[in-house]
Amino acid sequence: MANDLRVLLSPTYSDDYLDRASDRGAVKGDLANLARRLKRAMGDAVPYAFMPEVQPRRSERMGFEVYNGMVLVPVLPRSVLLALKDSWSFGGGGGYRGFDWQRWDSPRGASGYASKALHAYASKGLGSAGRGEQAYSVAQGFQPARVEVEVPDPHNSAVEAARSWAGSSGVEVVSAFDLRDSERGGDACWLAWEAA
Repeated sequence: MANDLRVLLSPTYSDDYLDRASDRGAVKGDLANLARRLKRAMGDAVPYAFMPEVQPRRSERMGFEVYNGMVLVPVLPRSVLLALKDSWSFGGGGGYRGFDWQRWDSPRGASGYASKALHAYASKGLGSAGRGEQAYSVAQGFQPARVEVEVPDPHNSAVEAARSWAGSSGVEVVSAFDLRDSERGGDACWLAWEAA
Protein backbone atom coordinates (compact mmCIF):
# COMPACT_ATOMS: atom_id res chain seq x y z
CA MET A 1 0.00 0.00 0.00
CA ALA A 2 2.87 2.38 0.81
CA ASN A 3 4.15 1.99 -2.77
CA ASP A 4 0.74 2.38 -4.47
CA LEU A 5 0.83 -1.19 -5.82
CA ARG A 6 -2.63 -1.61 -7.28
CA VAL A 7 -2.16 -4.02 -10.18
CA LEU A 8 -1.90 -7.79 -9.71
CA LEU A 9 -0.09 -9.74 -12.43
CA SER A 10 -0.82 -13.47 -12.41
CA PRO A 11 1.58 -15.44 -14.61
CA THR A 12 0.64 -19.14 -14.74
CA TYR A 13 2.16 -22.27 -16.28
CA SER A 14 0.54 -24.57 -18.81
CA ASP A 15 0.60 -28.34 -18.28
CA ASP A 16 3.57 -28.47 -20.66
CA TYR A 17 5.63 -26.70 -17.97
CA LEU A 18 4.50 -28.60 -14.87
CA ASP A 19 8.12 -29.49 -14.12
CA ARG A 20 8.84 -25.75 -13.70
CA ALA A 21 5.52 -25.01 -12.00
CA SER A 22 6.21 -27.62 -9.32
CA ASP A 23 9.69 -26.24 -8.56
CA ARG A 24 9.31 -23.27 -6.20
CA GLY A 25 12.87 -22.09 -6.90
CA ALA A 26 12.31 -22.13 -10.67
CA VAL A 27 9.06 -20.18 -10.30
CA LYS A 28 10.78 -17.62 -8.10
CA GLY A 29 13.54 -17.30 -10.70
CA ASP A 30 10.98 -16.80 -13.48
CA LEU A 31 9.29 -14.06 -11.41
CA ALA A 32 12.66 -12.38 -10.78
CA ASN A 33 13.26 -12.38 -14.55
CA LEU A 34 9.82 -10.84 -15.05
CA ALA A 35 10.75 -8.10 -12.54
CA ARG A 36 13.96 -7.45 -14.52
CA ARG A 37 11.97 -7.12 -17.74
CA LEU A 38 9.64 -4.70 -15.96
CA LYS A 39 12.57 -2.53 -14.87
CA ARG A 40 14.04 -2.62 -18.40
CA ALA A 41 10.66 -1.68 -19.96
CA MET A 42 10.19 1.24 -17.57
CA GLY A 43 13.81 2.39 -17.81
CA ASP A 44 14.04 2.89 -14.07
CA ALA A 45 13.50 1.13 -10.76
CA VAL A 46 9.85 0.28 -10.15
CA PRO A 47 8.33 -0.89 -6.87
CA TYR A 48 6.96 -4.44 -6.87
CA ALA A 49 6.33 -7.40 -4.62
CA PHE A 50 6.20 -10.98 -5.85
CA MET A 51 5.91 -14.49 -4.53
CA PRO A 52 5.33 -18.00 -5.84
CA GLU A 53 1.73 -18.85 -4.94
CA VAL A 54 0.42 -22.40 -4.56
CA GLN A 55 -2.61 -23.16 -6.73
CA PRO A 56 -4.68 -25.25 -4.27
CA ARG A 57 -7.17 -26.90 -6.65
CA ARG A 58 -4.63 -27.63 -9.34
CA SER A 59 -2.18 -28.96 -6.75
CA GLU A 60 -4.85 -31.24 -5.32
CA ARG A 61 -5.77 -32.48 -8.79
CA MET A 62 -2.11 -33.14 -9.73
CA GLY A 63 -1.10 -34.65 -6.38
CA PHE A 64 1.84 -32.26 -5.84
CA GLU A 65 2.32 -28.53 -5.28
CA VAL A 66 1.84 -26.45 -8.42
CA TYR A 67 2.75 -22.76 -8.27
CA ASN A 68 1.86 -19.67 -10.22
CA GLY A 69 3.12 -16.14 -9.71
CA MET A 70 1.61 -13.28 -7.75
CA VAL A 71 3.23 -9.97 -8.72
CA LEU A 72 1.98 -6.61 -7.40
CA VAL A 73 3.04 -3.50 -9.36
CA PRO A 74 1.93 0.13 -9.67
CA VAL A 75 -0.34 1.19 -12.53
CA LEU A 76 1.71 0.63 -15.69
CA PRO A 77 1.26 1.78 -19.28
CA ARG A 78 -0.77 -0.76 -21.24
CA SER A 79 2.14 -1.21 -23.65
CA VAL A 80 4.34 -2.37 -20.76
CA LEU A 81 1.69 -4.81 -19.53
CA LEU A 82 1.34 -6.24 -23.04
CA ALA A 83 5.12 -6.52 -23.41
CA LEU A 84 5.34 -8.40 -20.09
CA LYS A 85 2.51 -10.68 -21.19
CA ASP A 86 4.24 -11.36 -24.52
CA SER A 87 7.50 -12.13 -22.72
CA TRP A 88 5.89 -14.85 -20.56
CA SER A 89 6.75 -18.05 -22.43
CA PHE A 90 5.21 -20.63 -20.08
CA GLY A 91 1.51 -20.12 -20.83
CA GLY A 92 -0.98 -22.21 -22.74
CA GLY A 93 -1.77 -22.45 -26.41
CA GLY A 94 -4.46 -20.95 -28.62
CA GLY A 95 -3.16 -17.42 -28.08
CA TYR A 96 -3.46 -17.59 -24.27
CA ARG A 97 -0.11 -16.76 -22.71
CA GLY A 98 -1.02 -17.71 -19.13
CA PHE A 99 -0.72 -14.11 -18.00
CA ASP A 100 -3.59 -12.11 -16.52
CA TRP A 101 -3.81 -8.84 -14.64
CA GLN A 102 -6.30 -7.15 -12.38
CA ARG A 103 -6.37 -3.50 -11.33
CA TRP A 104 -7.88 -1.91 -8.23
CA ASP A 105 -8.93 1.72 -8.01
CA SER A 106 -7.11 2.14 -4.71
CA PRO A 107 -3.91 0.62 -3.38
CA ARG A 108 -5.91 -0.60 -0.37
CA GLY A 109 -7.74 -3.06 -2.64
CA ALA A 110 -4.52 -4.55 -3.97
CA SER A 111 -2.85 -4.63 -0.57
CA GLY A 112 -5.98 -6.27 0.85
CA TYR A 113 -5.78 -8.97 -1.80
CA ALA A 114 -2.06 -9.41 -1.19
CA SER A 115 -2.51 -9.74 2.55
CA LYS A 116 -5.25 -12.35 2.04
CA ALA A 117 -3.07 -14.25 -0.42
CA LEU A 118 -0.05 -14.02 1.87
CA HIS A 119 -2.22 -15.15 4.78
CA ALA A 120 -3.81 -18.02 2.85
CA TYR A 121 -0.75 -19.27 0.98
CA ALA A 122 2.50 -17.75 2.16
CA SER A 123 1.80 -18.16 5.86
CA LYS A 124 1.19 -21.87 5.29
CA GLY A 125 4.30 -22.11 3.15
CA LEU A 126 6.70 -19.88 5.04
CA GLY A 127 8.71 -22.99 5.78
CA SER A 128 8.85 -23.89 2.08
CA ALA A 129 11.54 -21.28 1.54
CA GLY A 130 14.93 -22.73 2.37
CA ARG A 131 17.11 -21.38 5.14
CA GLY A 132 18.28 -17.89 4.29
CA GLU A 133 15.64 -17.50 1.55
CA GLN A 134 12.68 -15.17 1.62
CA ALA A 135 9.10 -16.34 1.05
CA TYR A 136 8.50 -13.25 -1.11
CA SER A 137 10.61 -10.57 -2.81
CA VAL A 138 10.30 -6.80 -3.04
CA ALA A 139 12.05 -4.15 -5.10
CA GLN A 140 15.08 -2.71 -3.37
CA GLY A 141 14.76 0.83 -2.12
CA PHE A 142 10.96 0.82 -1.83
CA GLN A 143 10.46 -0.72 1.59
CA PRO A 144 8.18 1.30 3.88
CA ALA A 145 9.79 2.87 6.92
CA ARG A 146 10.46 0.41 9.71
CA VAL A 147 8.21 0.78 12.72
CA GLU A 148 9.38 -0.53 16.07
CA VAL A 149 6.85 -1.13 18.81
CA GLU A 150 7.63 -1.80 22.44
CA VAL A 151 5.14 -3.98 24.26
CA PRO A 152 5.40 -3.12 27.96
CA ASP A 153 4.17 -6.41 29.41
CA PRO A 154 6.42 -9.45 29.36
CA HIS A 155 5.14 -12.22 27.09
CA ASN A 156 6.00 -15.84 26.56
CA SER A 157 6.05 -15.65 22.77
CA ALA A 158 6.07 -13.31 19.79
CA VAL A 159 2.48 -14.21 18.95
CA GLU A 160 1.33 -13.21 22.46
CA ALA A 161 3.25 -9.92 22.15
CA ALA A 162 1.70 -9.29 18.72
CA ARG A 163 -1.81 -9.94 20.05
CA SER A 164 -1.09 -7.51 22.90
CA TRP A 165 0.05 -4.87 20.39
CA ALA A 166 -3.09 -5.44 18.31
CA GLY A 167 -5.32 -5.03 21.37
CA SER A 168 -3.66 -1.76 22.36
CA SER A 169 -3.66 -0.46 18.76
CA GLY A 170 -7.36 -0.99 18.12
CA VAL A 171 -6.99 -3.57 15.37
CA GLU A 172 -8.90 -6.82 15.11
CA VAL A 173 -6.71 -9.90 14.64
CA VAL A 174 -8.02 -12.09 11.82
CA SER A 175 -5.44 -14.83 12.31
CA ALA A 176 -2.09 -15.41 13.93
CA PHE A 177 0.48 -18.09 13.22
CA ASP A 178 3.14 -18.95 15.76
CA LEU A 179 6.42 -19.45 13.89
CA ARG A 180 8.66 -20.38 16.79
CA ASP A 181 11.71 -22.32 15.75
CA SER A 182 13.11 -24.05 18.81
CA GLU A 183 15.84 -25.69 16.72
CA ARG A 184 17.32 -22.32 15.73
CA GLY A 185 16.14 -20.43 18.80
CA GLY A 186 13.98 -17.97 16.87
CA ASP A 187 10.59 -16.66 17.90
CA ALA A 188 8.39 -14.93 15.34
CA CYS A 189 4.80 -14.81 14.24
CA TRP A 190 2.67 -13.97 11.22
CA LEU A 191 -0.27 -11.71 12.08
CA ALA A 192 -3.15 -10.65 9.83
CA TRP A 193 -5.49 -7.92 11.06
CA GLU A 194 -8.17 -5.46 10.06
CA ALA A 195 -8.40 -1.88 11.26
CA ALA A 196 -11.17 -1.48 13.83
